[in-house]
Amino acid sequence: MNKIISFLWVLFLVLIVHKEASATNRIFLLDTSGSMKQAGLFEKIKDTLKRDYMSKLKQGEHIIILTFDEKVAIFIDQEIRNGNDISTVTKQIDNLKATGPWTWMTKGLQVTIEQANRLKSQLPGEGLNIYFLTDGVNDPPPDINEPRLRFIEVLLNYFKDFKMEDAYVYVLLYKGNEESQSIPKEYTDNISHVTDGKVTIVSPSLENPIPPEIEIGYNAIDFGKVNLSRGDVEKTFDMEIKELKGDAKGKTVYLSVDANTSPNTDFIRISPENFKIQNEGQTEKITIHMSRNLSPGDYMPFLNLSSPDNMLISPNKLMFKFSAVKSDIATTSSSVTADEIKSALPFNWEWVWQPLILFLFLVTLYILLLVLRLKNLWIQKDSQEDRKQVRVKNMKKSSLELIGLPNYAIGFGIIPPEVLSIFLFKGDEKEWKIITGKSVTCKKPNGKDIMITFHDKPLTSQTQSHAPDGLPNEKQNDPDFFKKKDEDIIDFRSDEHKGDIRYKEKK
Repeated sequence: MNKIISFLWVLFLVLIVHKEASATNRIFLLDTSGSMKQAGLFEKIKDTLKRDYMSKLKQGEHIIILTFDEKVAIFIDQEIRNGNDISTVTKQIDNLKATGPWTWMTKGLQVTIEQANRLKSQLPGEGLNIYFLTDGVNDPPPDINEPRLRFIEVLLNYFKDFKMEDAYVYVLLYKGNEESQSIPKEYTDNISHVTDGKVTIVSPSLENPIPPEIEIGYNAIDFGKVNLSRGDVEKTFDMEIKELKGDAKGKTVYLSVDANTSPNTDFIRISPENFKIQNEGQTEKITIHMSRNLSPGDYMPFLNLSSPDNMLISPNKLMFKFSAVKSDIATTSSSVTADEIKSALPFNWEWVWQPLILFLFLVTLYILLLVLRLKNLWIQKDSQEDRKQVRVKNMKKSSLELIGLPNYAIGFGIIPPEVLSIFLFKGDEKEWKIITGKSVTCKKPNGKDIMITFHDKPLTSQTQSHAPDGLPNEKQNDPDFFKKKDEDIIDFRSDEHKGDIRYKEKK
């Protein structure tokens, strides 16, 4: 019984609880060519990795560090199981060196995508962040005969159609050379737009080579039909700060609506327009304001998240969708849908469904407990310990017929004040509420009274107290003993002996 209740409770929590903790795995693709040593950049990258990432790894997360110069190598590939693993990968960072004469960027990205696909197949449902750290020069070794693509061309080849589920890419481009400084901002903004915020290109300072990181816990929300016939409509949802890396506290995140999603974007507003990062687990209530001037139709706008501090935000685009309708209940025909009527009513139905699910769960659990109790009920005739006991199964009338009550039945009462209780019924009328261990008097078809008692289990101890002296112990402890025929014991069910236990006389 306890196991069943525990299982149902866990199942209920899985169905109700929406915010679920999930590991975020990380892949770092690190340029280890000699040009990365400019102004002490590489050593600062190592320090930031140790301080903000390696030391804060969580149990169950997976970390991969790839290096690329004239060759590509998997420097670290480690699942974090305990504190020793964290200490190991932190110490390994000290062995990284930027001395390569070439920069085989294309091969590095190829291996990175392969490792990303491997992690996503081995760990489905978990998040993945990819960090590509480089000064922006693609200079493959001459002996491989690969065309020397410009940095913009390399990114287009690998990230233009990047759509990996729950995965985000940060291209950290250090402007230490002419090629990296010539990339127009329009290009970097376009990459972020076409990948729905899955790929972000930032240019960190040499002093702060890996900017603070904010991970947002959020899934796309469908607001359904929004009726604008009575004025502006507001819809609110919770946005959680799931994880922070680096010095993110106190930084400001700005919110805006993507202007490219619809010509009616001017009629959709967000509030608040910005908020400050305080701590992990912080929850912000975000309100979408939809103006009555919106034209009817389907909308899928994006909420942009940005920061002047070059913070890494994943995702930096959040999608929400709704269908704008204009239907006045007082004037529309019977073809108005239930959703349209609901959206026009002042009552907020979103507060109803969760308590309703909880109520239905509790009712279902209660009925299940009653059924299990009913299957364990035993009826004892005449309320005497040596009288016949019959087990109740599935509310069958046959159980009552065996004790001489064919005109009775057992079932659930569904009328207040004793809703969902087990009752003894005679016809459609409730005669007695069944309480274990208590005796009730019923009428047999011939008009005579019969007293019966309900028990949660068969009274096996009675057989010992009424068994004749000298019976074998195994017979005294056998609950079915008095239902059997034996050379020394007669069948006690016989009306002739009225349930008495007697020995046969030996001839």
